[in-house]
Amino acid sequence: GFASIGSPLQNGGDYRRNIISGGVGFQEKAWAFDFGLAREITSDVYVPYALNSEPSGAVNSKLRNTRIMLTLTTKF
Repeated sequence: GFASIGSPLQNGGDYRRNIISGGVGFQEKAWAFDFGLAREITSDVYVPYALNSEPSGAVNSKLRNTRIMLTLTTKF
């Protein structure tokens, strides 16, 4: 799957979050196994405060996160 998420704020600046995900599962008579992987790529420009007389510094952050999900189920 794919998700593209923008800033929730009206003047949110350059915030972007993209998530790419996928998975596979196997099922037998009494058990099942699922594997999922999600890759998240986030970029943001954050200004901690703004002064009218002087420009303030901005923080450019680029984060990458990988999540692995495993599920094992059984009937008893």
